Amino acid sequence: NTAAYDAFLHGRAIEATRFDLAGEEEAASNYARAVQLNPNFALACAHLARVRGFLYFNAVDRAKNSAAAVQEAADRAFALQPELGEAWLAQGGYRYQVLRDLPGALKAFQEGAKRVPNSAEAYGDMAFVERRMGRWDDAIAHFQKALQLDPRSLQLNIFIGETLGFLRRFPEAHEFIDRALQIAPDAPRALLAQVTLFHDEVRVAEAE
Repeated sequence: NTAAYDAFLHGRAIEATRFDLAGEEEAASNYARAVQLNPNFALACAHLARVRGFLYFNAVDRAKNSAAAVQEAADRAFALQPELGEAWLAQGGYRYQVLRDLPGALKAFQEGAKRVPNSAEAYGDMAFVERRMGRWDDAIAHFQKALQLDPRSLQLNIFIGETLGFLRRFPEAHEFIDRALQIAPDAPRALLAQVTLFHDEVRVAEAE
């Protein structure tokens, strides 16, 4: 279904170039349209689950992005194509963002990475969970692996910069946040990450 595929590609393009809640909502709408046009489009189901999981996690329109909606999309992707790497990533996202089952999420992301070893998203997902589990070295290593696969990812540059900032590795952190701002100079999340670094370094004037 070419219309479904077109909607899916619009969603992917939005995710690649924006990182804000409005952008994620727009991406979700495109994935939902793709699934509506082709209910057997497993890849679109998987991405719909991932984005809706992110919106649920951030308490955005939980009437639409409910726990049940995230699970339904993730389970549908898995039922349609159980060996699809992205279906495993969707399952991991559901476990992480909805169930808060960190070990279960990490295992699902690892299974996803086995099936799509060139997916930057798979390694970024693993890093997110490892960061929350306090496994900092593993998280940094997986963020770096993800960036090797997708060096111009706005989200990944922000995430590794934030993580290095948490560890007070400020010069390294600034390198990644500066790179994010080169990719998208007006990205609110990148600007916020830069403000946070300056604040934590007590560089008050620059933070202001």
